[in-house]
Amino acid sequence: MPRTSPTILLTALTIICFGCEKKKEADPTATVSGKVTLPGGKPLPGGRILFQAAAAANKLSAGDIKADGTYEAVGVPQGECKVSIENGFLKPIANPTSADVKPDPSLKYVSIPATLASPETSGLVTNVTGPTHTYNVELK
Repeated sequence: MPRTSPTILLTALTIICFGCEKKKEADPTATVSGKVTLPGGKPLPGGRILFQAAAAANKLSAGDIKADGTYEAVGVPQGECKVSIENGFLKPIANPTSADVKPDPSLKYVSIPATLASPETSGLVTNVTGPTHTYNVELK
C-alpha cells in the first residue's frame, strides 16, 4: 500500500478548507413601520404599502395599512427602496363569489391617485437603514 506524503495531505486539506467558495450572506432586512395620511392629516383607512429595493426589483416586502393609517412591513430590504401604496382591494366587490377576497367591512375605501400603485410612478422613495426604520407618508 503506497504511503501518502504529509505535504500532499496538507495541500489537499488547505484546498478543501479554503478553496471552497464562501456562502453569500443574506442581504440585511428591516422592519419598517409608520403611518400613511391623506391631505389634511387624516389616516388612509386601509390598503397596502410595498417596499421594492431600488437595485433589485425582485427584492420586496409589503405591509397592510390599518384603519388608523399605521402599518408594519417585515423583511424590507435595507438600502434605497421605491415605495408604492394601493387601496384598490378595499373597493366593494360587484357580484362577489366565495373565491373573491372580501374587504374588511370596518375599512372605508378612499380614492387615491392611481400613480401611487406602482413603485415606478409613485415618486415615493426611502433609504431603509438599520434593523428598524420609520417611514411616514403624507399623500398629496
